[in-house]
Amino acid sequence: MKLKQHINMKNFKEYIKEVKDGTVYNAPFKKVIENSKKIMGYKIVGWDGNKAFSIYNINYEIPLNKGDIISDPKGVYLGNSKKYVISYFSGGTNYQDLLLTYEYDSEDVMQGDPEFLNGEVKVKSARLVNIEKLDENI
Repeated sequence: MKLKQHINMKNFKEYIKEVKDGTVYNAPFKKVIENSKKIMGYKIVGWDGNKAFSIYNINYEIPLNKGDIISDPKGVYLGNSKKYVISYFSGGTNYQDLLLTYEYDSEDVMQGDPEFLNGEVKVKSARLVNIEKLDENI
């Protein structure tokens, strides 16, 4: 099994062909292709028992209905891994933390690299797929 870490645009079409036929194993990229270009992103929000809100602005309410779409013309920031957002953003308020999982299309990425697990992306829109209450002592 061949392993390719980096590709250039000249070989991009050949690389996609190899990923699709299983010749190359590059897990994050292969996952994107197999899941119709849908990628997971994560966000920590505060929860006061009645509503969810941005950890940066308690007055900015976050909808919590699975299937809801969040969007912003300036972009929505999402972490690329649960571990990353929990490590860097939990405990940002004096309230309970919720971990929100969103699904977005790779074509909606405005900034960032979805494959970089210790980072963020800025996307045009994303759909809420899961809500998880974090332990208060994380």
